[in-house]
Amino acid sequence: MLNRLFGVTYSGHAGRNVVLVMLSREREKDCFVQTGFCKTRTIIPAPAQAVYDWHVKPGAFEALTPPFERVTTINGGLANGISPGARVQLVIRPVAWLPLVLRWTCVHGEFVPGRQFVDEQEPGHGPFVYWRHVHRFEPVDVHCCQYIDEIEYRLPMGQVGQLIGGPLVRARLNRLFDWRHQRVLQVFAGPLP
Repeated sequence: MLNRLFGVTYSGHAGRNVVLVMLSREREKDCFVQTGFCKTRTIIPAPAQAVYDWHVKPGAFEALTPPFERVTTINGGLANGISPGARVQLVIRPVAWLPLVLRWTCVHGEFVPGRQFVDEQEPGHGPFVYWRHVHRFEPVDVHCCQYIDEIEYRLPMGQVGQLIGGPLVRARLNRLFDWRHQRVLQVFAGPLP
């Protein structure tokens, strides 16, 4: 049924729900539907350190925010870039024609210079019960790396929230991270054909 809905190839593994979607340019996506986990990885033609440095510099968050997402930073946002303990406060308008506004606060930590950093939602300060986003940059060789986003989240209202909001959140995350990975490819490799 999923194949008919989304037009991609899915493969299930015994004992867990796994969705594998092969994308262009050596990209791979895993979504564990039941657990609120999404992973996107892309081979970037640049060293891991360079891609990491680009992500933590001032202006990177804004450059990685697609035009279709109505997100703004408040209270200075990430004017100084991303660093251990840096807090970012976001205002999100999830539906353009509704006056609904969500506030979201994330804290950055678990820095491994040149390799990873993490942002986590402050408990009670965002749209999720739990949000953890690991940004990883793994060297493939001296000239390229794997750029990996791993998101683990829990929606409010337990199974009811997952049933109602799960498909919408997964679709939104897939669209967002597809766009972000294409953007990073453009920064380091130029426009895609």
